[in-house]
This record gives sequence, C-alpha cells and structure tokens, in this order.
Amino acid sequence: MEPKNQLPWIIFDLNEQLYAISTNMVTGILQFPPITPIANAPDVFLGVANIRGDVVPILDLKCLLKIKDLRNDVEIALTALNYKLGGIEDYLAEMRRCTEKNERFSVSADYFGDKINLKAFAENSQTYALLTQVKEGQSKLEEYGDRINTKKDLLEEAVKCGKELENLINNAIRYIGDQSKKMVVSLSFDPAFTQTSLGFVVDNVKSVDMLELVDNMSSGKFLFANSYIVNVAHSDKIKGEILVVNDEEVIKTVDLYHDYLKQEEKRKKLEAEKKKAEEKAAEKKENA
Repeated sequence: MEPKNQLPWIIFDLNEQLYAISTNMVTGILQFPPITPIANAPDVFLGVANIRGDVVPILDLKCLLKIKDLRNDVEIALTALNYKLGGIEDYLAEMRRCTEKNERFSVSADYFGDKINLKAFAENSQTYALLTQVKEGQSKLEEYGDRINTKKDLLEEAVKCGKELENLINNAIRYIGDQSKKMVVSLSFDPAFTQTSLGFVVDNVKSVDMLELVDNMSSGKFLFANSYIVNVAHSDKIKGEILVVNDEEVIKTVDLYHDYLKQEEKRKKLEAEKKKAEEKAAEKKENA
C-alpha cells in the first residue's frame, strides 16, 4: 500500500533504518510482550503472544526482510563499553601515582579490552557515530598515557580527557540500550478490529505521521524494491528516507502460521496413530 494523504503512517526503525507501515490494519503498538516459542515453526516467527486476549503469532520482521540481526553484536559492544568504562578511573589513578612518584607510566596494550567491531553497524547510523567517538576518545587518552612520561604537566589534561571519554561511553551505552528495547505493532484482517491477527517486532516506534511519497523509480534508488518494501517516503518530522512496508503482504504471513498449525496437527495425529499401532502390535505379540 502506498502513502495517501488521508492515512497516517507508523514510522519505526530496524537497525536504525527508517520504515513505515499504514495504520489501515494496525490495532495497536505495545512494549515487547512475553513470547512463547513454538517448535518447528517457520523461522520468520519468534513465537506467540497474548495481545489483548488474542493469542497471535509474532513475526520477526528483520528475518522476513532479510535484515541482519545485530543482537549478538550489540551485546558484545555493550560488554566492551562497560569494560572500558570500568577501567578509566584506575587508568587515571595509576597515571597520577606514577607522576607523583616520578615513575614511568605503563599499562598493557589491551588495557581497555577488546576493540569494538564497528563494521557490524551501518556507517550512517547513530550507533556507529557514537562508537567511533568512543574509539577516538580512547585513542586520545592513550596518547596522554604515552606522553605523560616526558611531560608530567599533562596530567590534568589527561584527567579531563578521561572524564570526556566516560561521558562518551555513557552516552553510547544509554543509546544502544534504548535501541535494544523492542516494541510490537499488531495488525488485524478484521475491519472492525475486534481480533488481532498478527504482531511484528520493531526496534523502536519513532512517530505516527503523514508521509510524502518520493519518486525513486526514475532515480535508480528503488533497487531494493520487493514484495514487502514497495516505495520510499519522507516525513516532515523525521529526517532520512523511509522505506514503505506493504502491510497487505506482511499480514499474509499469517497464512504461513496457519499452514504450520495444520502440519503440526497432522504430524501429531500421525504420531498418535503410529504409537497406537505399536502398542497394539506389542499387545498382540504378548498375547500370542
């Protein structure tokens, strides 16, 4: 479905790329609910959840759109950031001690722990920008560590640099932590919205707004088009290109879930029949 002036759109992000879906089928937006995994289900489903009394499948939209899941990279980055944060105070304390005792300041090359893999994140993302600032701030502090042995009067500058690095790390931790708080958008086939049909996971809902369609067909920027992403739009409230999600195609994935339920029912029936036949054969053998 393409943007229409009379319809508001829900704008959300996945890995810091903006997307929008029409409110035409949306029944609500909620914080990430408890999800019950379902065995043998298609990979695009995380499980089922109770949404306003309806047990509905929860779609992994990143999986559907073939977007890399950054959960592991985010966890590694947060662990590394917290490790670095914990080392700054000791680093500066040792620098001060060496300066006062007129001793040579020296720490191991990996004092601040593992390097963060910036390549895991999009270069135009806020996460990449914040992690780059941390990397540069750490390098600056380490330069003071190298120079303090020849210029003792750099200590206070180094302390100031350390405090700045602490702020950079805290900003990165706070932002990345906020980004990891998932939300669910629920959809319904029912025009009266009496029953929820499907929920899909997003990183964050940014806004509900009108959209302006961008003509990218002729500009060559529409190379990503597929059955789920149908166009590009802009918003007056949020900067950046917004990829328009086809709500009608997304909600059709419910059919995959229903097919799965039918196959599971058939599988369980066959297993029950097989077990019954085996028990009957065993009983017959025992009575022979």
